[in-house]
This record gives sequence, structure tokens and C-alpha cells, in this order.
Amino acid sequence: MGTIPAGAGVHRQSQFETDADEDRGPGAQDPWAEGLADDAPTRVLRQTCIDVLCAYLRLPCTAEADLPAGGTEARHAYLALREVRHTVVRLIRDHLRLPSEHPHSWQGHDFYFTGATFDGGVFSGAVFSGGSVSFASARFSGRVPFNSARFSGSYVDFSSALIDGTVSFDHAEFSGSTVSFDRTKFSGDAVSFGGAEFGGGTVDLRRASGVAPSGLVPLSGPPLPTGLLLPPEWHPTAS
Repeated sequence: MGTIPAGAGVHRQSQFETDADEDRGPGAQDPWAEGLADDAPTRVLRQTCIDVLCAYLRLPCTAEADLPAGGTEARHAYLALREVRHTVVRLIRDHLRLPSEHPHSWQGHDFYFTGATFDGGVFSGAVFSGGSVSFASARFSGRVPFNSARFSGSYVDFSSALIDGTVSFDHAEFSGSTVSFDRTKFSGDAVSFGGAEFGGGTVDLRRASGVAPSGLVPLSGPPLPTGLLLPPEWHPTAS
């Protein structure tokens, strides 16, 4: 398994705990669909409840920059709805951290975040194992870490996504999955793959555009880790 060093002093557990601490909002309540999904007697019904949560995240939301100047009521409404969105992400993440044999684990289910806007939320430590996960055409405009996440035996689609926030895949493990960044646009320089491990499966960025994420290209040059496919202009030997 190929490993891209993240730099000295970076540890998986400390990063995991930092993300978890930052993710806890004051007084956040878990949406009702979580309880229904946990109590669902069949896998199909559980998937239906998960679909409801994903549909909520796909609802259009006003960007903070578009709030009216001096609109106190509008800002309070924005903050409340943002807290709910981040809570939905948190409970999905927490269920994807549970071992697959746990009765409340959501590993192996499908998650459709197509076109959603992520202005925050933490996926660190989530295990995407089995099933399909779509972030296609999503926009990542806030801090959204996938640190120490595991992509194993699943199909994860970031195609046509716009990443102009701070998104990190530090110490993530890519093994046996197909992760597509087809036509994904990386805007800015706040995306990182420091310490990510690639072994089996495919992480395809050949048609991605924008600034190459930090920590993705080995400083030593080729060969690249197995299964990591980059656009020619990101390759250290490109002219």
C-alpha cells in the first residue's frame, strides 16, 4: 500500500479528535429520521430513512454571503438551518463509524448527496464500505474534513463537484473502492491528501481541474501509488 507522507508531527488520532471536538455544536438535536432508521425492521426501510436525511441536505440553502445586511432574523434562521445540516452530517458520519456488524451501522447503504452544499460538517473516521455514495455536483464551501476516513469496496462519486472550501483527506485509506473525481474543480489551495494511503481500487482525478491538492503528489516523483490517477499537469514530471 502506497503512503504519501503528511509531514512530521501529524498523528491520526489527534486529528480525529480535533475534528470531533470541532464538530460538536451546542444543543444540537439529532433529526427524527435517525431513530426511525435505527429501529427499521428491514434494510429497505432503513435505506428509506437514510434517503430522507440525504434529501434534506440536498435542499437549496442560502449562502452566508447572500444574507441581507443587518438582517438579524434572516441570520438567526440561517444559523439554525446550518446547525441542522451539520447535525445530519454528524449522525450519518457517526453511523458510518460503527462496525459493519453493529445493528445500527449504516455501512453498505447508499447515500445521495448529489448537488448538496456543504458549508461545514465532519466526515472524519467514516467508513464507506459497500454501497454507492454520490457527492456529484456538490459544492464544498466550508471546512469539511474526511480525515482518517476509509474507502473500501464502495463507489464514491465526486464528479463535477466544486471544492472551494477547506477539504482534507489526510490519512484517509483508499483500498478496493472506485473514487471518481471526474471533472471535479479544485478552486483554491485548501485541499489536502497528506498521509493518505492508496492500495487497490482506483482514485481517478485524471479529468479534475484547478490547483493540485497538497500532499497528493509524492515529493520524490514517480511512481505514484497504485490506483492513483492524476491529470498530466499535476504530475511532477510534467513540462
